[in-house]
Amino acid sequence: MKFKRLLTALLGFTIVMSTFYRQSLTKLVSLAAEEKIKLGEILGDYNGDNSIDGSDASFLLKIYAEVGAEKYEISSEELAIGDIDKNGTIDGSDASFVLTHYALTGAGEHPTFESIFERIASEEKAKQFIGTWETIVSGEIIERFVFKEGGMFTLLVEWSQFLTVNGDNIYIGGTDVTSFTEFDGKKLNIGNNGSDVMLLTKKSGSADSYDGEYSIDGGVLKDTIEQKYPNQDLTIVIDGERTYIAMNDITTYSIEDNTIKMKNTPDKLFGDYDEIVSEFKFEGDKLTLTDQDGTVTNLTKVS
Repeated sequence: MKFKRLLTALLGFTIVMSTFYRQSLTKLVSLAAEEKIKLGEILGDYNGDNSIDGSDASFLLKIYAEVGAEKYEISSEELAIGDIDKNGTIDGSDASFVLTHYALTGAGEHPTFESIFERIASEEKAKQFIGTWETIVSGEIIERFVFKEGGMFTLLVEWSQFLTVNGDNIYIGGTDVTSFTEFDGKKLNIGNNGSDVMLLTKKSGSADSYDGEYSIDGGVLKDTIEQKYPNQDLTIVIDGERTYIAMNDITTYSIEDNTIKMKNTPDKLFGDYDEIVSEFKFEGDKLTLTDQDGTVTNLTKVS
């Protein structure tokens, strides 16, 4: 009998505490409702002032914090306005999307949340491109595609058939010109029988080896290179036994869905096109590009 009375007492206490909790929760929701006055009618306009701005993000962050502390229960009406990414709750991501919308609007754009999602998805795909990729274009000749952050593209064309480094020896067109070469860790002056073939200055890389990137300062081959690749920011890259001519920032690129667009390409460098549009596919460290002519380029990431 005493045990039954104890159970009855515990049950009564539980009912009282449950009622108190519901009343407290209702009070918190009412306070929030009073503070925000009313919900808006468009996605992201949480405070109902017909604008998507920082104050809406502040409200979303406050709710996110209160939900995390188990002090708040989100209503379906609030979800309809504040759950920007439709993941079933209101959290920091929703506030971030609102702030992005606000910033883009302030910059003169006319964004929608859908366009923001697409932009973020494109940026995530673009991150996969960042780095250096290699492809074999003819026999053993290698090209390197360098996709940089910010949408700039650099092309490296192998030049080992003209300039080769093998240990401490340097060859021009197969001829050993080491005895006519001077290197102080920064300046690399390559000569042949009294004439300057190439005058280079190291821009990056250790002073202990030839490896690195060099500006082209002079020499008889400087004019030859510049005539072949006019109006370009050209450098020489030595990487082990391979050397490259780098055409730096020769074009821009952008990602849209499963295509990459390369715009403002140099005349004749990519045929008759001033814009190359290619579908892309990633498989681990492999990248396949298929351009508008159906030409397939297979690349392997090296760094």
